[in-house]
Amino acid sequence: MTYINLIYLAIITERIPVIPMFTPSHIGHTVPPVDFGLVFDVPRLRKTLNIPVLEWHDVKDRDSKEVDDIGCWNTWEAVKPSDDHPRHSFVTDHLKLGASGP
Repeated sequence: MTYINLIYLAIITERIPVIPMFTPSHIGHTVPPVDFGLVFDVPRLRKTLNIPVLEWHDVKDRDSKEVDDIGCWNTWEAVKPSDDHPRHSFVTDHLKLGASGP
């Protein structure tokens, strides 16, 4: 569902969605992530939506060791007031992103 939310947000803000790798957590957390396009038909998605859709490896070298610091916002704290931080995800580690709060 996260991928759909990301694509929807890109559409309503008139931006290009950049889809991270697919993390098959439904079959266990020991299975490594794979390119989104190995699981889903990205060319068909582009054609159906009539918008460009990029995969993460299209914008950052997958062998890069550089951590890119980005700002972030989250909805997790709004729906779970007992948490005072964004919900953790291993995806930011795989993407080499340093996600800082507001």
